Amino acid sequence: MTSSSDGLLPSLSNAVKDADREKQLFDAVRFELCVSSSEHKNGAKRRRVKLAVHKGEGAHDFTRLAKIEHMSHLEVSLKQISDELQQLMYQLDHAQGMQDFLYRLNEGTKQRVVVMSIISLASLVSVAMYQASYTKRFLKRKKIV
Repeated sequence: MTSSSDGLLPSLSNAVKDADREKQLFDAVRFELCVSSSEHKNGAKRRRVKLAVHKGEGAHDFTRLAKIEHMSHLEVSLKQISDELQQLMYQLDHAQGMQDFLYRLNEGTKQRVVVMSIISLASLVSVAMYQASYTKRFLKRKKIV
């Protein structure tokens, strides 16, 4: 975020320095915040503020980059396509990682379900055998069979 003097706000300067030093979240050192408001017709002091935050490819300002680096329209288009390709490759790698994670999770769940169903089947068969033997002994004791 920047102040009106186009400098970093004091409360965010340390966070920005840490983010720049570690480079974990952002490559940029500077954050900009644009706020717009409109007054009511009757002069009321209530204001509605709309904040739009862009991330990824939509957050880059290629016109400013073209002015700073003196790039032609073709070079700017090539840079945009290159950045879009890098973003797509990142998303593809992320999707592949998620697919691998979900596959491992699914395989682990499948093994647990198989083991649980075998245990359930074994306990059901053992209870059925015990019930049959108990019924047979009961009928012999009562001299019905």
